[in-house]
Amino acid sequence: MSVFCFGISQEQTNLRVGVVTDQYGIPIPGVSVSLVGKSQKTQTDFNGNYSIGAKSGEVLQFSFSVKKP
Repeated sequence: MSVFCFGISQEQTNLRVGVVTDQYGIPIPGVSVSLVGKSQKTQTDFNGNYSIGAKSGEVLQFSFSVKKP
């Protein structure tokens, strides 16, 4: 006996990946990456890489603050 289960979603979530760099191409670690209007967020790693699940049409927002000494 075999049982197959699967689901179909109307709006598929895709993994968005990227690298955040400055104007010289140097990776920026610690940048917050979030979906506008959602609570889902992540942060870039030491090499500026990020990955986040987003549905088609959702907008990514990037934020970074520099603390002055």
